[in-house]
Amino acid sequence: MADNRPKFNRKTRSERLRVEKVVCNPPCPELGESHLEHQIKSMRDNVRGEDDDKQDPFMGLNLGVVKSRILWWKEHLPEIKPAADCMMISGLTPVLKVLNGSGCWFYALSKKEMKDLIDIGADSQRIIFGQTVKQNSHLKYAKDNNIGYVAFDSAFELHKIRKEYKDAKLMIRACITQSDKPIPKYGRNIQSCQDILNTARMLGLKVAGVVSVIKDPSSSKDIKDTCSMIRNIFNYADKSLGYKMNFVLVKFNIDRDLTDEDNFVEMAGTMNRNFLTSFRKIPGQGTKSGGINIVVDPGEFFVKDSVSLAASIIGVRRLGSKDNRKVYYYVNESIYQSFSHVRMKPSQKFVPKVLFYTSKIKSTKGDVEATVYGYSDDESDVLSKDIELPGDMCNGDMLAFYGLGPYVKSFESDWMINNAEVYYFCSTEDINKLKEWLPAAVVNEKEGTIMI
Repeated sequence: MADNRPKFNRKTRSERLRVEKVVCNPPCPELGESHLEHQIKSMRDNVRGEDDDKQDPFMGLNLGVVKSRILWWKEHLPEIKPAADCMMISGLTPVLKVLNGSGCWFYALSKKEMKDLIDIGADSQRIIFGQTVKQNSHLKYAKDNNIGYVAFDSAFELHKIRKEYKDAKLMIRACITQSDKPIPKYGRNIQSCQDILNTARMLGLKVAGVVSVIKDPSSSKDIKDTCSMIRNIFNYADKSLGYKMNFVLVKFNIDRDLTDEDNFVEMAGTMNRNFLTSFRKIPGQGTKSGGINIVVDPGEFFVKDSVSLAASIIGVRRLGSKDNRKVYYYVNESIYQSFSHVRMKPSQKFVPKVLFYTSKIKSTKGDVEATVYGYSDDESDVLSKDIELPGDMCNGDMLAFYGLGPYVKSFESDWMINNAEVYYFCSTEDINKLKEWLPAAVVNEKEGTIMI
């Protein structure tokens, strides 16, 4: 059967990893639009090819947001190395390239994620294979590519590692447990960590550090409790087993408003006070923070609010009376596609804006209560509920959803045939920094693009 999908969706995996075009357009205040709205309209009108189905959903990712977050981190957390969670940015190769070029570490969970990083030229010593329960072939791949660090949290896993990757630098995953709470899926408490470390020493394996998760990075208590637990594990490993550990990875999710740098500065101050104060107390080897290499994976921080998505209305159902109208709009996107993170964070709300009317005449009949449904037949496939939208929108009109970022490509499948293509853009002011981080990038000033 012939493949009738639009040409822009036919890139092979290797092609996606090799090069992407980033459009560098300045804001257009004369249009009365924000930079973001202008960029996403520009993509619809100019970037997409003639063969593209104009109803297909598409995304715009602002690499300027990623660049700004990196610079914030470098300025306000200079002694703490950032790490990016590969699962959250899977399929966004230019984002991987920018993060890698800036010196970022990576937290990978699978062979595919490690391979994507190796394919873009990432330093294998800055890759942390964080999955604590691993398939044998993934461990073999880690060994063959000299992956820097490998996590574990059980004696069972240690025997597997001894067989497949004996020389790995290991990190034990620790967590704070409470007697009235269920045992977490991953991680072990201090006592269990001590027992597992004994097994690691008996098997002749190298343990380099600890990985843990902090629930609330803005809470001094949560950070202090986690740091105290890690210090205790370091002390036990040193005094009882002779391990000279010097690596800490802390994971958390910065789930707060980061559009204002001041918000990040406040949180960075809390992190600096607690992390650096805690780990300077541990004897170490040659780093500013007392010899301990501190790496932090801040979750969705680098891509939060960087993605805007345009989806077409393909169905309408009008309800209620003239004085109490409601409308259901059905769009060609889904929580099983680009909005997959909604399943993990159902509290997250999106209020779309009208991007495009097929009639090119904006509605003047006023807004009504509306619900926007995704494409699947799952009743829970709701993108926006009980919001205000024009009541007379029709087939082909487009809605823009702002504030997306993590997971927009992570769980993509072919069930919808035409997945949302991602178009990358930045402001002209961002080009020099991107070029600095990516020396192989090619700037075309005439076209206003940079190939990365």
